[in-house]
Amino acid sequence: MNIEKNEYMDAYVLHIMKNLGSNIKIARERRGLSVKKLAQISFCDVEMVEKIERGDIDVEFSNIVRVLTSIYMDSEIKLIACPGNDEIGIFLSRYYMNVKEDVDKYNF
Repeated sequence: MNIEKNEYMDAYVLHIMKNLGSNIKIARERRGLSVKKLAQISFCDVEMVEKIERGDIDVEFSNIVRVLTSIYMDSEIKLIACPGNDEIGIFLSRYYMNVKEDVDKYNF
């Protein structure tokens, strides 16, 4: 499969990751934790915590979850891709359901 590189998407992902990393760094500092201590309590190495705080896009999601969990900021992770919050998906499923009902009704 050939996937073209999308510069807009790459820039957007980088922006999100840098913002998340900055937020995690602020949270760590507010808790009075060093990078080394955060690495210890999240079962990551120091380099991984530093990569997360820099917003490195090659960090595995599981490592971000470990760090957020260890500083008690994991509650919103459950909202990521939550079907109940998928306004576009809900709209589209209702739209397609109505189209299907029309097709069935008029035997297209």
